[in-house]
Amino acid sequence: MDYTTIKIETSLNDSCITEEFLYLAGISGWLEEENGDRKTITFYLPQDESGELKLKIISEGIKNIDSKTNKTILKAEDWENDWKKNFKAIKIGKIIITPPWENPKAENGEKIITIEPGMAFGTGDHATTSSCIELIQKYLQKDMSMIDLGTGSAILSMVGALIGGRKITGIDNDPIATTEARRNIDRMKLSNDIEIITGDAMTDVHGQYDLAVANLFLYQVKDIIKGSLPCLKKDGIFIGSGITIDQEEEAKKAVIESENFEMIEVLEKGLWIAFAAKKVK
Repeated sequence: MDYTTIKIETSLNDSCITEEFLYLAGISGWLEEENGDRKTITFYLPQDESGELKLKIISEGIKNIDSKTNKTILKAEDWENDWKKNFKAIKIGKIIITPPWENPKAENGEKIITIEPGMAFGTGDHATTSSCIELIQKYLQKDMSMIDLGTGSAILSMVGALIGGRKITGIDNDPIATTEARRNIDRMKLSNDIEIITGDAMTDVHGQYDLAVANLFLYQVKDIIKGSLPCLKKDGIFIGSGITIDQEEEAKKAVIESENFEMIEVLEKGLWIAFAAKKVK
């Protein structure tokens, strides 16, 4: 199958709107390049009906912002080589995320996660994901349990397992995502450490966890807070992300009004924020 390379150029201020619609279309991995006050976002879509639908969702979402979209056909045989030019190893705290063609060295207790290139992968490079990785390293202690809500590529679940979590569960309502998540943890030989579930976190999770993380949209994070997240233990930590900086006050308000959570920390990265809250009831 051939692919379409999509490049969307927009202002830095409007780039978060573009990224929100990428998430909405089911795209979890892309490349970002900044040039002054402009940003170019590059991603890939299959040349089929699913790719056309995703591009339609994104195009409709960004039609009222200052943006320019370019499309280029990419032959299947060039797919891997194109990614190799752009996908490099990155370091977030003690976690190094790398493609298989790079060979970074782990030092001073660092852990390496190897991610294969794919149509929808989370590389950890985006601010929402890297913020979650930072906060997980801060709040997940050895032998604590963790649930990853909307696991996607399972990158956050793998972080939890590698830094010493003893019971790690990733859940997603998308069976395609959970299939890819299982492939990723199999490649990392973490299948005995991470359980992947297809379903709903509110109804299909049994048992309780010390930490929960949700790298989703604001409305989904607010629903989780409002529902008090039964699978999170009292005094457990909830990490929420996928929130733009202009939504920060709305996220804080949701935590305050819930009476079940107490805000501990807000982490700002570019145009995005993540937060950690403690479950007090």
